[in-house]
Amino acid sequence: MTKQNFATTAPVDTATPPSDANPDNLIPDPVVCAEFGVTAMTLWRWTRDPDLNFPPAIAIRNRNFRSRKQLEAFKTRMLRKAIRQRRATDQHQQAEVTTDEGPPPLCGR
Repeated sequence: MTKQNFATTAPVDTATPPSDANPDNLIPDPVVCAEFGVTAMTLWRWTRDPDLNFPPAIAIRNRNFRSRKQLEAFKTRMLRKAIRQRRATDQHQQAEVTTDEGPPPLCGR
């Protein structure tokens, strides 16, 4: 029998974390409902609303889960949208106040 030389490979380092240091978690729909303060019916409607772009369900053994990263991105989008709408409303109201001709007349004087 002849001795064969096999190429040696570097040992696998099991202590090295995966490339993504912040892995995603799957959140069950009942927890999502509680987190957003909505019912399962509302969650169902949000999922089917294309304008809302709510994170899609991931079905595992007839249970629905949502990606934590996608939920956080959704919250960030909704917060930014609400801030933009609020700023637009405030600017509109300020423009109306500056165009008024002054305080209303006093009655009886």
